[in-house]
Amino acid sequence: MEFVIQGISYAKLASLPPIIGLYSSFVPPLVYVVLGSSRDLAVGPVSIASLVLGSMLAEEVSPKTQLALFIQLAFTSTFFAGIFQAALGIL
Repeated sequence: MEFVIQGISYAKLASLPPIIGLYSSFVPPLVYVVLGSSRDLAVGPVSIASLVLGSMLAEEVSPKTQLALFIQLAFTSTFFAGIFQAALGIL
């Protein structure tokens, strides 16, 4: 239950809708179950990443006037961060 509350609050830190925080609470642990190898690793959203992402995107697009574009940019940046991490893991 703690991950759900953290996910919602971290989404608000990044100026994203709370529903996106719910996805960040459930999807990463499910992916880790399939791909992970350690039982002792904590997987989930972190506050510093939310703050950096929100402030970085807010410099380019206002989350209050262009929310759809803000969300698209957030998804795009996290997608490419995941691709980068997967590539480094393979190498």
